[in-house]
Amino acid sequence: MTGFTEQLRVNTLEIQTANGWTSVPCPEVKRLFTREAKAVPGDVNGDGDVDIADAVCIVNHVVGKPNTTFIETAADANGDSDIDIADAVHIVNYVVGKISALAPRFE
Repeated sequence: MTGFTEQLRVNTLEIQTANGWTSVPCPEVKRLFTREAKAVPGDVNGDGDVDIADAVCIVNHVVGKPNTTFIETAADANGDSDIDIADAVHIVNYVVGKISALAPRFE
């Protein structure tokens, strides 16, 4: 499975003090971290779950209205090397329990 590049920008820090947690704003980005992350099969929007929102993300991509987050390496849910409505249907079938797994290449 191929990965994708993920960037993290820090604009608020949560710091634990003797009195509990406090938020400290960071007015400037001091560092930009980049790490190689593994794509979760079917988790097209990167929220950690394979659900209907991922199918909607694919539909939006197909009709030219992509979501802010679209992980292409997770989107080919049926394994046919194309990202299309069939992938959205495949994810829906997986979510509702009609199929037990996504594309074989994800196993």
